[in-house]
Amino acid sequence: RENMKKVIILIIAGVLVLGLGILILVELPEIKGTLGKAVYIDDGKIKSENEGKVVILAGRLEPELPFKDPATDVTIPYFIAYRKTEIFSHIVDTDFEYTWYELAWDPLKENKGVNTEELSSSKLIAPIKIGEYNIDPRIFKEIETIDKWKDITEDDLGDYELYIHKSKNDDTTYLSEDEYIPDQLTEYKGNKWHDHEDKMRYSYEVYDDKGPLEFTIIGVQKGDWLMLADDLDISYIKKGIHSGED
Repeated sequence: RENMKKVIILIIAGVLVLGLGILILVELPEIKGTLGKAVYIDDGKIKSENEGKVVILAGRLEPELPFKDPATDVTIPYFIAYRKTEIFSHIVDTDFEYTWYELAWDPLKENKGVNTEELSSSKLIAPIKIGEYNIDPRIFKEIETIDKWKDITEDDLGDYELYIHKSKNDDTTYLSEDEYIPDQLTEYKGNKWHDHEDKMRYSYEVYDDKGPLEFTIIGVQKGDWLMLADDLDISYIKKGIHSGED
């Protein structure tokens, strides 16, 4: 019986691998064909004959900085950030254990988790231009934000009332509507934490590249915008100036 289970598992795995291979074989020529017809632009100029076409655009970013977090009204000096939102709650099926849980964005929203106005976790991207093109911020969603924004000050806060908290356990700077929030991440135990249940805190990770902001991106020209090509299953962005062949 054990051998039969192994055989069944191997058969299922083989079917899945075969299916993935067929999918790649089917989609890859379509992607290559689409990119082969794409218009390559490296001077940032918009031409009316490219309307509705796939465009490969290479150039230097011109972000409007600083910009505002639409949910917290915090002024952000980086062109890409990630707002991490956490809520302090009890662990399921326990009475006295608490921890911080991240609140994810709603995947059904059209903005796909970019510049969300609700207080959930979200990528935050400044208004960006390359030459004459305005760039759909969703194109930059996949850029990693790995640097913590530690030096948030009162000057960065807006009309949304927030308090600044410096963690004693790591080098993270948190913001919260509450004057006091629990500091540690895990292993809170005891009734005293009931008073802090459902408190929220926000922290920011940023893209802090000191080099030139030069990128090659792919999208669809719509007016003076380069929009995310939702039906094009490829990487939309690459650091540096690359040729159409690349």
